[in-house]
Amino acid sequence: MPLPDLHALEIAATVIEAGSMSAAAAQLGMTQSAVSQAMKRAEAQVEVTLMHRDRRPLVPTEAGRVLVAHISEIAIRAERAIEEVRATALRPERQDLRLGVSIRLPLRLDPY
Repeated sequence: MPLPDLHALEIAATVIEAGSMSAAAAQLGMTQSAVSQAMKRAEAQVEVTLMHRDRRPLVPTEAGRVLVAHISEIAIRAERAIEEVRATALRPERQDLRLGVSIRLPLRLDPY
């Protein structure tokens, strides 16, 4: 199963919370067409209708309400994962230092 398109799901959740495509578009700084396309991608992804489009304002289906309940947590976890990956990349990796010592090494290394 491919990874979900979190951006489309976040846009769908914004539409559901805003109650209209145009209000969500304004809130997100996107065109209404782009929001509508993202909504269609989100619904195709979850394979269910997320909004009743025959009512104004748009009313979420039960599945749409479930999406809204989960999407912010999913987005937060994805952001945390990215931050952790970046932080890991900035930390130096632990490396072991192994020394080979000859048994003929004098017990006293100090020449005095």
